[in-house]
This record gives sequence, structure tokens and C-alpha cells, in this order.
Amino acid sequence: MLAMVAASAACGLDAVGERGTSAIDQTDPGATAGRDPSDPSSGRDGAPPTNDATAPTEAGNDDAGTDADASPPSPYSTRLTSGLVALYEFEEGTGVTVHDGTPDPVDLTIADSSLVEWNAHALNIKDFTKIVSTSKFEKAVTRCQATKELTVEAWVHPAMASQDDYGRLVTMADNDVNRNFALGSFKDKNFWASIHGGEDLKPKFTVQDKLAHVVSTRTSDGTLRLYVDGTMIGSLANTASFDDWKPYSLVVGNVATGGKGWRGEIHLLAIYDHALKDTEIAQNLAAGADP
Repeated sequence: MLAMVAASAACGLDAVGERGTSAIDQTDPGATAGRDPSDPSSGRDGAPPTNDATAPTEAGNDDAGTDADASPPSPYSTRLTSGLVALYEFEEGTGVTVHDGTPDPVDLTIADSSLVEWNAHALNIKDFTKIVSTSKFEKAVTRCQATKELTVEAWVHPAMASQDDYGRLVTMADNDVNRNFALGSFKDKNFWASIHGGEDLKPKFTVQDKLAHVVSTRTSDGTLRLYVDGTMIGSLANTASFDDWKPYSLVVGNVATGGKGWRGEIHLLAIYDHALKDTEIAQNLAAGADP
């Protein structure tokens, strides 16, 4: 798996129009339109990517055609990299450090290694602990304030054991109250998303005992959406202002002060500085949990 992914410069992206605009529990059957998820050669919007290796070459070039059958390196040919703020792939397999695979990394440290277990391509949080960034997550503040947008994406297999109420899969926060954003699950195992300062999104969707692709997006027009496995399960108007964000730490599996624990297996966690379009969510879904 590629250790580093290039991060694009921050830029605002408008919300796409086919996602629906009504309140909670509205779904979007067109989330994967225009692309065959089973075909890894499809582009972001369904068009096949350009293969420069097949273009005509100048006469006299001894290397002409040598790369004609080469495949683009993963994850560039699969996962979206534009606007990526942080990427944690949980491939370490040992130790207490989870590496951020972007050029300006903010790594995470596992507080109690006895409460977690490294599995193939994943970290299993067996009991409540916290995994905290080694420095403040300031790059998210700078970039999301510029775009007024955010995406939090995770590939997770939630534990069916009891979670803390409002358990934090991931949050950028100082404590339970002072936070910028959060993605997690309730004690009754429903997913929820939050941009602090606006209403939380709490759709009625029961978490299943399986690996799931969970994505929360917040657009510049103030719409907060939550997707599970490519389907939008809820949306609402969120009036929070990114201008109020503070340079808190990024915390996985809890809040920094404890008491909001989450259990389960995490395969991938990504933060973007813009709201992913439906086609981009479908692209990352098709790439899988361990691209």
C-alpha cells in the first residue's frame, strides 16, 4: 500500500445537485450513477481514464511502448486524492503509532496498546481507549476554513458490544463539549455526524455487524449529509461556522478526556477539505477498504 498520498491545495467545491435537499432519511439512488463500481478502470465520473502510455511516441525513442501495459500506481487509479487533508490506512501491524500518509503528516498515538489489536490491514479497538494526534490538527482548520467544507470518511466494522452513548469514531475536539466535528455511533448503534455549532445529524439507521463505508460531508451551503455504503441515509441544514473552529487534536475512538468510547475495527480514515460528490464517494467505495 502506498505510504504517501499527494495532498491538493485547498479549494471550495459546490455541492452537486443530484443528492436531494430534503431533511433526514432522504436517500439518493443516483449515488453511484455513471460508474460501474466493479470496473476499476472507470474514471471519477464514469469515463475511462486517459492512458498516456498508449499515445504515439516520437521516432527514435528507444523506450517507446515499454510502459504500454503498465497500470497506474494504487491508490491514484482508485481512491480520490484531491483535497486530502489526512489519510490513515492502519497498515502498521504493530506498535503504538498510526501514520498519516500525506506530505504534511500528523500521526496518531495509541494511549493503551493492551486495549487494541493489530489485524490484517486494520486496527481493532477491543475496549475503550483513545488514539490521539501527536500535534494539533491545525492543517484541517486552515484548509476547511478556506473552503467552508469538510468530508470525514471511514471504513469500519463496528463492534456489536455496547458503545458509549455518542461514542466517537473520530473527532477533532478538546473534550466532549469543545469540538469542531465528530463522527460516531449511539449506544443503540445508529451512526451520527456533527459539525459543532449546528444541529447534529442522527438518522434512523441501525449499524450492521459488517464492514461499512461511512462518509459525512458538509457543503459550503450548510448541508450536512451522512452516507453508508454509498447511500445517503440522512441530511439536514447545519448552521455551524468554520470560522469558529479551533486547533484541537484529532482523536480516534474517544474524546481526549474519555467517556465517549467507541469499539470496533478501523481499516481506513480520511479527512478532506471539501464535500465529496456522490460520484467521488462511489469511487472510494469501489476502491474498497484496503486499496
